[in-house]
Amino acid sequence: MAENMWDGGRKSAQDKDGSGNGAKPLNRENSAQNSGKSPGGKCGEGNLSEGLQAGTRRDRSGTRRPLSPPPSANERSAADFRAAACEALRGKWLRMSLVMLVFVLLTSWQIGTDAACNVDFFGGRCVLYTAVEIGPVTRIHEHTYAQLPDRIIDSRPDIDDVRAAWSGFILENWEFLAVALAAALAAGLIFPMLEQGYYEAMGAAFRGDAPRVGMLFARAKLFGRALWLRVLMALATGVWLFVPLNIFLNMIDVGVDVGAPWTALIVAVLALVVYSAVAGYRYAMAPYLLWKNPQMRAREALRESRKRMRGKKIALFLVHLSYIGWQILYAVAVVLLAVVWEALLGWLPGGTFLLWMLSLLCAGFLGIYMFAGGFAFFLEADARADADA
Repeated sequence: MAENMWDGGRKSAQDKDGSGNGAKPLNRENSAQNSGKSPGGKCGEGNLSEGLQAGTRRDRSGTRRPLSPPPSANERSAADFRAAACEALRGKWLRMSLVMLVFVLLTSWQIGTDAACNVDFFGGRCVLYTAVEIGPVTRIHEHTYAQLPDRIIDSRPDIDDVRAAWSGFILENWEFLAVALAAALAAGLIFPMLEQGYYEAMGAAFRGDAPRVGMLFARAKLFGRALWLRVLMALATGVWLFVPLNIFLNMIDVGVDVGAPWTALIVAVLALVVYSAVAGYRYAMAPYLLWKNPQMRAREALRESRKRMRGKKIALFLVHLSYIGWQILYAVAVVLLAVVWEALLGWLPGGTFLLWMLSLLCAGFLGIYMFAGGFAFFLEADARADADA
């Protein structure tokens, strides 16, 4: 049955098959009573009332009556899955934080590019700035593409100016680019494998065991299959289209006339974002299914995810949306941290690296909570599919 995450009297479908991957089912009501928290509430809410004892409640007349049964799977809200995440992580936040810290340090080496133009009236020139960043390291290159008397009316660069600016950047910073590309490639290659290991650590937390950093490498044998799964997911969700789109938008940002009407550009961008989001939720369960079934092929995991997420994409979106308050708090904390650091501590050597590390820690804490909520959702969807099979 699909009640096994909330009913402590039944074993999950994962425990039944003896694979050891299945997380221990949570008794939502009993665990909340034992910990003094309200079921379905947020971490740190107050104690239960005196009437919620021994599986009974008091009605208005003071008579004790049995508690109503757990809601059906279709009635469970995002708060239920957040409560399951809190219950699984209780007493394990520090260990999961260490796991997350190692995970992000090994995989957060993506390359970012930017470009901007400026008119230097004092220097009498038009300057195009190009920049590449990876982690806490940034390199900036200045390219003078025109003198003011020649471009006093229209100072916007053209495509040839942008090409010349990036060529100058490559020639000036080729060693940095080589290291950055190698780091980004290595991070991209090991990310799928480490993601499987992160599922292993989160599964241990849900089983009541202690998650360990070494679990990140527990699924090293799935390196090739996990990588191929992520490649197929990128193709199926259209994520790869964001690379040329980013280049295109950078050209528009510096003022290059690309010859396309704004209405068409906006519609194309919105269509790509909507399609990628829907497809992302359609295949969101595929990495979990590969973790649970190590012998499953990548294409089979995609097909099974599409099948099991049918009718559940909005529910998972609402689970993620329910963390919006935490996400806003994280954004405010990062901005305040950057402002305070720039005003008071920017003179410290290695300040940029320390600021980057603190930002990763903030993101990691939120990432643990959100990942646990999604994991609880996948457990429920998986148990329900197994029960219906």
